[in-house]
Amino acid sequence: MLPKRRNPALLAATLLLFIILAFFGALTFSTYLIPPDVIEKKIVEKIENFSQGDIEYGSFEYSRFPLPEVKFSHIRWMSEKNNQILLEADQLWVRLDILGAFLRRVEIGILEIERGKLALRFPESFPLDSFQITNLNSRIGPFRWGNSCKIKMGASLQDDESDFVGEGELSVPVFSKWDWDKVGWSIDFKVEALDLALFTDDSKWKTLTAVESGLFDGQFRFRKLPEDSWISLIGETDLRQVIYHIQTQTSLLRSEPLDAELGFEVQWNMTEEEVAMKAFSFQTPFGSVTGAGYGFLGTKEIKELQISASNIILEEVPRYLIPLKEAIPFNLGFSGQSSLELSVGGTLDHLSFNANWDFSSGLLTYGRYFVKPKDVPLNFTLDALVKDGEIFSGDFSAKLKGITVKGNLTDFDIESGNGQFNMITNKFALEAVQNYFPPFSDYEVSGEAKILLNFEGLLGNLSEIKSMLNLTLEGASFETQEGNGIKNAFLALDYGPVGVEVKQARFEINQSPCELDLTIYNLLQNPHVKMKLKSPYLSLTSTARVTEDMTSKWLGLEDRQRLERWSSWVRKTFPSGELVENVMAELEYRDKQWAVQNLEFQISEGWGRMQAGVDLNWDPAFFWADFGLNQINLEKFSSPLERGTYPLLGVLFLELQVQGEGLAFEGMDKRLHGQGSFSLTDGTLRSADLIKLLSTIQELSSIQELSRGKTDFDDLRFPFELKDGKISTEKLTMVSPEFMLEGSGETTVDGILNFRMDAFLSPELTNKYLGPVLGYHQISEGQQFGPVPILLAGPLSAPDLKLDPTLFPTLERDLLHGRSQKVLRNFLPEDFFFDRETNS
Repeated sequence: MLPKRRNPALLAATLLLFIILAFFGALTFSTYLIPPDVIEKKIVEKIENFSQGDIEYGSFEYSRFPLPEVKFSHIRWMSEKNNQILLEADQLWVRLDILGAFLRRVEIGILEIERGKLALRFPESFPLDSFQITNLNSRIGPFRWGNSCKIKMGASLQDDESDFVGEGELSVPVFSKWDWDKVGWSIDFKVEALDLALFTDDSKWKTLTAVESGLFDGQFRFRKLPEDSWISLIGETDLRQVIYHIQTQTSLLRSEPLDAELGFEVQWNMTEEEVAMKAFSFQTPFGSVTGAGYGFLGTKEIKELQISASNIILEEVPRYLIPLKEAIPFNLGFSGQSSLELSVGGTLDHLSFNANWDFSSGLLTYGRYFVKPKDVPLNFTLDALVKDGEIFSGDFSAKLKGITVKGNLTDFDIESGNGQFNMITNKFALEAVQNYFPPFSDYEVSGEAKILLNFEGLLGNLSEIKSMLNLTLEGASFETQEGNGIKNAFLALDYGPVGVEVKQARFEINQSPCELDLTIYNLLQNPHVKMKLKSPYLSLTSTARVTEDMTSKWLGLEDRQRLERWSSWVRKTFPSGELVENVMAELEYRDKQWAVQNLEFQISEGWGRMQAGVDLNWDPAFFWADFGLNQINLEKFSSPLERGTYPLLGVLFLELQVQGEGLAFEGMDKRLHGQGSFSLTDGTLRSADLIKLLSTIQELSSIQELSRGKTDFDDLRFPFELKDGKISTEKLTMVSPEFMLEGSGETTVDGILNFRMDAFLSPELTNKYLGPVLGYHQISEGQQFGPVPILLAGPLSAPDLKLDPTLFPTLERDLLHGRSQKVLRNFLPEDFFFDRETNS
């Protein structure tokens, strides 16, 4: 019988089982030679030496089979420096190194953390004090002398989900004291759907900003070679629907939801504390930002940092960078694209900036007053220094086609807003910048200008700063195609601590030369204005038209309507071709009160004067005026089209004292009240014929030969009262070589007449035309026929002049019966004897 053949596979399996049993038996026997308390003590010492911290735990368990391992429960690792808890875990497993166990040495082979919580502490320069990772499960090992070990980990940054996972390799001497230079690692980890609101509560900046919502995804690669001090971090991140807000003193500003991508590569030298940003890119809805740089954390020094922003969509920026919402003036608008180049260097307490902003492709507007079209070159440059993160100083320049602006901001306190701002322009041609100012788009502009500006104090509050402004105009002209406007303006305006001052400014308004002196004290709080205007000849209608045309586009609706009504009144009142000569006006404004201290002028062969005031402290405003006209030729005063048809001619003398409430033109005639005196010499009433009316009396029919279709007179005078839109008088007198009138009545300011008068035929005409009727012997020398009762009513341009139907029949009967004592008068009213010298 042949011996049975042995099965090689079974033999090999048996041998392997024997070896394994022998291995575990020997290993178990070796571990029995090391007391558990020694193992516990050695492991704690190694972990504390390695981590440079202190370990506390609730319980300790030691298991020899199948492999020697230790379990610490409820473990806490605390910082050796400040005793702060940095790591807490439900369990910490430590598997001993097998080779070390055979040699009866306690060496750590594998570390496993279950359900841990890790608190990360950051340097003072970081915006966060600390950050916590929860639900940490990690496996590190096996450790080998000089070789790398594997690292696997998973953790939660929010709730209980494992949204932070990573794996890699760690090269470290077997649990000797931690040495950054000797340690090496290569770790890849990622974060998914991290809620950024978690950072808000621990932010040092939480009093200024707060993230309300938003998610963060990222993939990172962490690298460090052994014996090398440089750590490398490469990351690619996504921000999704991030919303944050800023609480200001007056309101809560909230950003639009932001989606963005951030990529970066950073190297950090732990020994030298040097950081190198090899590259970063930030892709946002409003453009792309890239950059690179390096610096030193220990000295807080930025050696060089270059940032480039391209294809920035300007109108989108304030939606996401919400501090700009309040920093940008309300009337300032912009759209289109721009680019920015920025370099930063220096220490945090002495940081320098250099910036170049190309705004050429963008549209810039300020209300309806300024517009910089697209594709017009515009560049800003800035060289600045920030000290201690608080004090800003720098020089800037801006170049726009035709104009260059340079200036500086000195010792600007970022927190308080206190500092000094200076700006100066070149002497630029006005026509080169005309297209930037829409109100002047319809004008032909020429001349030169220069601006110098200085602000000092609390720059965010105009009422708290010391200001200086110098504006110079040389040969400036603003004319329409019809030739209307201002020409040859020479002006030097100075605004300083005392106020605004313009001395002997010269300009022409439609060929009318003017000279202006202007002083304004305390401009921003309680202004005090003094103005003096002189002109040898001035067209008021042209001035009103030019003023309205040039200022209406700069004014709001209410002020524009008020100006239009004023201009319309001037054009209606003053003839367009008449020049006002030797004009001299002095105005003052103080304590909300306007005063025309003196206004003098010559017009229509005469002269006028006025003093007036408006008190704006009342609601409605109260105003008054004292107005006088002397020797004004009404025919000259009327427009060329009205000459020959104007109903009332003569040489006018007028005195008027008036007052009222409210500045609106509507209903102004009803609100005026006052008194005055009216006198017209060498006059003619073209719209009525008194001689013709008297000729309708049968006994005076032959007087018709003296009728000329109008009424000529030497003097017309009456004192009057102005009230409720009517001018009324109790004593109107008119004198001519042919007749005399006295009467009373009223007229509206629009010229609607309503008078009752008595007419007296002159002694010469009485004797000539009534002598045959009454008998010459009955008419004594100096007697005159009258009074003849007359009614005058209707518009001044075509009034109804007639005999009073109520009173005239009595006179008619007396005349018919030859009652000379009833129809003749020897007495003349005292008012008929005028001092002609005062009217000459």
